[in-house]
Amino acid sequence: MKIVFTLGVVGLITTMSLPAMSQVCSKPSTCIPQEDMQTFLQSLRTTVCLQTEKPVVTVDPVTLVTDTDGRVFSTTGSKVKINWCGFQAQGTGKIEARLQVKDTPSWGFRFRPKFISSVLFLDAMHDIGTSFNLGLGLDFFFIQRWNLTASLGYRATHLDLGFDLTKNFGVTAGVGFSFFSLHTTPTLGVYFSF
Repeated sequence: MKIVFTLGVVGLITTMSLPAMSQVCSKPSTCIPQEDMQTFLQSLRTTVCLQTEKPVVTVDPVTLVTDTDGRVFSTTGSKVKINWCGFQAQGTGKIEARLQVKDTPSWGFRFRPKFISSVLFLDAMHDIGTSFNLGLGLDFFFIQRWNLTASLGYRATHLDLGFDLTKNFGVTAGVGFSFFSLHTTPTLGVYFSF
C-alpha cells in the first residue's frame, strides 16, 4: 500500500511539475524551482527503490583446507561489499568457521590388500633358493600401526603380524605353511599395501 501511494505521489508531482516548468508562476501560485523539484523526485525514487529492491551483498570467497593431522588452513577474503539503490558500502570482518573433521579410527577391521615378500626360515635351512615367497595378502584387523595379515604366495600361505613403517610399507613376522616342504615355518618379510 505504501508503494502504491508513493508511486502515485511521484506521478502526481511529475505531471504537475511539467506544465509549471514551462509556465511562469502567477501571483497566487507557489512555484518550486527546477533544482528543488529534481532533488524531491530523486528522493522519492530512492524511497521507492529502498522499499521494493533488495540489497546485493558480495563476500570474497573463503577456502578452507584440512590436512591429515587435523590442521586447518584458510584463505580468507573477509571483504564485504553492499550495493543498494545507488548506495555502496564496503567492510571487513572476522570469519568464523566450525569444522567437523572425521577422526581416523585407531583400531578396527579393514580390508587392505598387500604385496608381500617373505622368507620361510625352515626352508632356508635346507635350500636358500626355495625359501623366498612372493604373494598377495589381506590386512583384515589393525590396532594403530600394528595389523594382522593373511597371505597366499606361490610357495606358502601364512598369517602375519605386521607393523606399518609408512602409510604403504611395513614389516611382517608370522607363521606359514610351506606347500613344498609341507610343514609350518616362521616367516619374516616386507609388504607394500595399495
